Amino acid sequence: MRTLYGRPVMEIEIAGVDHRDIPDYSDAFVVSAIWEDTGEELNDDDLNALCAEHIYSLILIKEGTMQAIQQRVALIEEANNLVKEGQLKQREDVAKLFIASFTPEEIALICDHLIKVVQRFEENKNIPS
Repeated sequence: MRTLYGRPVMEIEIAGVDHRDIPDYSDAFVVSAIWEDTGEELNDDDLNALCAEHIYSLILIKEGTMQAIQQRVALIEEANNLVKEGQLKQREDVAKLFIASFTPEEIALICDHLIKVVQRFEENKNIPS
């Protein structure tokens, strides 16, 4: 659940997502959203504030975290080829490039997802067959 000014927001629509513009997403914006407590639409100022605060996690949710990761993995594979060709010195350079390609918001979202996956695994592990 996304919040703005401490109030829950729902039915968030975004547009202008261009993955070639990672990590800036300078054209992405929130088109519309609704205050959960009143059912009213957010005004333009509120939409801009919501965009500024949550656009990265909204993009990951809309487009799918795995798609974003797959694109980064493709970039890392290219970097690995540069290592093989001697243009990058160490695989640590590749790992740094990979980690640096994520925003703090994306890292938090991915960590939350991984925690849920582990919790589901642990729950299923304890189910008698």
